[in-house]
Amino acid sequence: MAIGITQSRGLSQGELSQVPLVEILGYLYAQKKTGRLALTRGRQNKEIFFFDGVPIFATSSAPAENLFEVMAKFHKLTQEEALQLRALQKEKGLSPEDTLKSLGSLSDPEIYCFQMETFSQMVINACGWSDGHYQFQPDERLLDQVPMFDLSPLDLIYRGVKNYHALNLAQEIQQVQEKKVRIAHGWEQALALPRAFYQHSDILDLFDQETSVGESIPRLHHELGDLNEALLLLYMLLVTGLLAFSDQETPAAEPEVKPEPLPAKEPPAPVSTIYISTQRVRERIKAPTRTVASAEEIKKKAAEAQNVQRQTTEAEKRLEAMENHLSEAAGPFQVLAVEVGASPRDIQKACTLLRNRIRLDQMPLEVQQKLKERAAKLETKLDEVVQTVSHPEKRVAYEQEQFQEEKKKAWNIPLKKKLALQQWKQGQWYLDNVHPEFAPRYFEQAVELDPEQPLYYAYVGWATYRGRSRNLAEARAYLSQALNLNPLLDQAHYFLGLIAKREGDPDLAEHHFRKALESNPQHAQAKRELGLLASHQKQESLLGRLLGKTSSKK
Repeated sequence: MAIGITQSRGLSQGELSQVPLVEILGYLYAQKKTGRLALTRGRQNKEIFFFDGVPIFATSSAPAENLFEVMAKFHKLTQEEALQLRALQKEKGLSPEDTLKSLGSLSDPEIYCFQMETFSQMVINACGWSDGHYQFQPDERLLDQVPMFDLSPLDLIYRGVKNYHALNLAQEIQQVQEKKVRIAHGWEQALALPRAFYQHSDILDLFDQETSVGESIPRLHHELGDLNEALLLLYMLLVTGLLAFSDQETPAAEPEVKPEPLPAKEPPAPVSTIYISTQRVRERIKAPTRTVASAEEIKKKAAEAQNVQRQTTEAEKRLEAMENHLSEAAGPFQVLAVEVGASPRDIQKACTLLRNRIRLDQMPLEVQQKLKERAAKLETKLDEVVQTVSHPEKRVAYEQEQFQEEKKKAWNIPLKKKLALQQWKQGQWYLDNVHPEFAPRYFEQAVELDPEQPLYYAYVGWATYRGRSRNLAEARAYLSQALNLNPLLDQAHYFLGLIAKREGDPDLAEHHFRKALESNPQHAQAKRELGLLASHQKQESLLGRLLGKTSSKK
């Protein structure tokens, strides 16, 4: 498996040991390819036909992968009936569906659904092939002789990975965790999430703005409650091109700047004298013989001493500058030079840059020994700052203390509105960074300061529902209040639609999503949810009901 195949220039043929079928499906879907994919392993042959990247038909030489056997698997036919139908098909030269129709016991929609499941099984089983050959032939004329079914490529990839490649996901995701990604343009027309992710489809809001793969994993894990499912969703979005890699590379940490050594000065020439006392001659004779340093060695030692002194001076200046910065900064965010809404990754990056300024490990040993205690104190203070900003409970305590001070100063309406906006933004930070339990407090404070702003009520309601208590009645009450203040508030309708979807009321969800779009035709999330709702209803069609009835009869 190799994430990033969707960015390759071409994919015509090769070995399945090098490129698994799940990634070939993702590539063809991302590139909207039309044609036929031929798969060969030993004596087994399969063909998958694509139209604009969507699988529409499949064939297989495996006897167990035919319509009658699939129906027998779901107990719609017995094994004996399946054998009889195969014999009848061969005898009269009929297609499998025409053979079933000749019996008159099944409706066309029922036959269609079992055909869909049969083709899906052919593809999913091939996802487990670890060897074999593939070849894609792009040609629209190849579709003239095959019927067209609407198979879901994302659902096929999901089931194929879950069945055969789940153990490799963490390793594959780790290789691209530093890369930036964003939802690709036009995704709302193509996206059809598997039903396993439908309830949490609003998590895709995370990718409306550029974010790194690694940063998205905790949020996905928190929402889905299962790390494997989170990785599977992320992988599926990546290989299908629905998440596009940014062209911009992740900025590297600033390199440590080492001071250039100044040219060493010539040592002063020794004062020569002709007169040498007898006493000194005797002392030299008695003293042990010592090697006289050459002029080059003297220059080198003098240069080293000057370099050590120079690096000591530079290091002292950097430490002093950091001490002044820590004492003058108004709070931990100013220390790190980041916005209040900075992501954990940005906070860590800012901390790394500050640590690099006080590092001594590249300095001469004499410099390290002289300044290590001073540097250690700065490291401790910096750790305290990072803990305050990064640890949710400590951050909340600090921010609430600052809020109470700012609230005392907000004596007029403009100042109160400004402080309310600040609290709303901070509440959004907790929602976006997997700590929804802390968000309601900030939104409630925004409401207290600016009670005429309906958007703040809407966020109180959504955060209340997202929190640990999941108080449905209270959440809906706040959202109703938001609509009382502004019946056209698109975000309130969007949140009510998400709540209805999660509570299992698709009709009410559709109503609110449409209301959100009526108020704001550019509301991309509401548009996406309506598309996903239609896709989900399609997935829960006749086959799901049919299998449910079959299970109840057993």
